[in-house]
Amino acid sequence: MKMALRTLRLQLRFLLPLMLVLVAAAYVAEPVLDRVTLRWFERDLGSRGTLVANALSDSIVEALRAGHPERLQPLFDRAAQDERLVAIGLCSPAGRMLQRTPAFPKGVDCAEAVLVSAKAQPRLQLPGGPVHISTHDITFQPPPQAPEAA
Repeated sequence: MKMALRTLRLQLRFLLPLMLVLVAAAYVAEPVLDRVTLRWFERDLGSRGTLVANALSDSIVEALRAGHPERLQPLFDRAAQDERLVAIGLCSPAGRMLQRTPAFPKGVDCAEAVLVSAKAQPRLQLPGGPVHISTHDITFQPPPQAPEAA
């Protein structure tokens, strides 16, 4: 019995300080890991937004030139099915909302989206939780012309 008690005491002499060090390390590491993970997700969302804007830019320009932005609705709805994209909105250069997906927050307009996306932490608090907002310019680059035969 004495031997078992001595062994237990010896084990506790090493295990208790080890447990205290592990708990302290976890306490210090948690906020650091939280910030790193949040920054990684924000970069991922920003690059997804850029990818979607670049992929849709030709279709957007064609629909706007034809004067039919409503043709973009099915395209936006399909693109917003991505698990990390909540909604898509299309603003005119004058800041007027031209097209939006149904999940686009009703109280958010183009000007507010631009203001929030320019912040260091571009998050908007919604009733369902915070969302990351990014804005992307739509540019149209016509395909290169084939050289004319002489």
